[in-house]
Amino acid sequence: SQDAVSQLMEAMDSDGDGRVDFDEFVAFAADVEKRQKERDTITGRQSSTMIIIGRIKAGVNTRSLNLNQLFQRFGGGGHAKAASATVRLDDEA
Repeated sequence: SQDAVSQLMEAMDSDGDGRVDFDEFVAFAADVEKRQKERDTITGRQSSTMIIIGRIKAGVNTRSLNLNQLFQRFGGGGHAKAASATVRLDDEA
């Protein structure tokens, strides 16, 4: 829902400028992984993957950012303005 997306963006946008820059995204992803590991410890279950999805809003000037190239580092890819990757988390054994 739009409300859920707005809440997610609010959580990621740490400086409150209405945009999520790369550093904010990395910090958010690290926090999500940390929380998931804590939850896994409490529940005794362990997660195996984290899915990352990126999309650049139409009309935003991002000549210096190519999501396809960025996500290829994580085994994913797609297009310059929309890409995804599935990242395997630490050993769940």
